Amino acid sequence: MRLRGFAAQAYRHLVKNLELANVCAAGTFGCLFSFSRITSAGRAIDTGAPFLTYYLVNTPSGWQLAESRVKRTTATCMLFATGKFILVGVKTRRISEIDEVLEPVVDDLRRVGYEPKLECRIQNIIFRTSLPFKLDISLLRGARIRGLTYEPIRRLRHGGTAGFSGARYRSQVLPHSSVLVFASGKLVYVGIRGDTIEKAVGEAKTLSREVVTRLPLKKMAMLN
Repeated sequence: MRLRGFAAQAYRHLVKNLELANVCAAGTFGCLFSFSRITSAGRAIDTGAPFLTYYLVNTPSGWQLAESRVKRTTATCMLFATGKFILVGVKTRRISEIDEVLEPVVDDLRRVGYEPKLECRIQNIIFRTSLPFKLDISLLRGARIRGLTYEPIRRLRHGGTAGFSGARYRSQVLPHSSVLVFASGKLVYVGIRGDTIEKAVGEAKTLSREVVTRLPLKKMAMLN
């Protein structure tokens, strides 16, 4: 279906303003870890590798992991004793560069006697974009739109707030993908997957098209 009028203009703005925000990957190094060989509790350890610093972290759920912050990048690699890892904070135009981000971690593991065999795949690609106007999110309250959840800020009994002032739209076309819509006119696309940036951008464009055809943006637009 060809977009026309307001929907076409909104779609062009969303695509024009698309920005890669984060790439999350996961995988395994193919070996079990003893964290005492990598780091020690309570303090950062510089192992001599030029781009790495390790921290030992105890999570609320009882998991213990070594967090490797790759210097001179925005990336953080979380290593588990099972050999599995999660890589977050990657900002790259090429998905293939993720292996390059992990190279210092692989080199560091070899320094302390491991022989890692890297296996990695993309779990989540996040884009952000925006419209040239603010949105009256309250108009979505009670809207019967499949996949839409209205999420107003909730006041807590002992003060403070919870949640965010916006809405979540779960894609009816792309499994696992969702759009967070904010009153400011900003949108965040989560759950996108693809082994190339071209495929990921294509999915982001598909989500943009869904947003302008499924949500009443023209009615919500605060143009004054």
